Amino acid sequence: MNEVWMMLTHDNKPLTIEFESRLESGEAQVVSIPFNARNLNIKTVRVVPQENDCDVELTILSNRSEADAEELYQNDTTFSTGDPEEGIYDNIDMLYIDGDGTSKLHCRIKNTGALTTIFKTKIMALTIRSEVSN
Repeated sequence: MNEVWMMLTHDNKPLTIEFESRLESGEAQVVSIPFNARNLNIKTVRVVPQENDCDVELTILSNRSEADAEELYQNDTTFSTGDPEEGIYDNIDMLYIDGDGTSKLHCRIKNTGALTTIFKTKIMALTIRSEVSN
């Protein structure tokens, strides 16, 4: 029986991924942000409305194509902080393996509030090295 194992090793190189999205009420957008590794250990997710207090939903996807992507993480204002002014704040320990090999983190952000606003997203992570062995 042949088995393939993937060993993941933390590089312990901190990485901050930040982006802003201007979204109308009900609008969703997929954002792909490059990073200098193939895999990440995501530690903190923060999404804050900048102009108007609005509810927001954030989903981390396994790849850019929503049709083929697996939803790896999802959170919204109501479940996270419960306060539209505070947005989403979540301490997680989630392995992100780049599903499409682009070295990009793929996120879908949706304005679930009633007003158009800009959302600032900040994701803190550690880079991970992977080694495949038989």
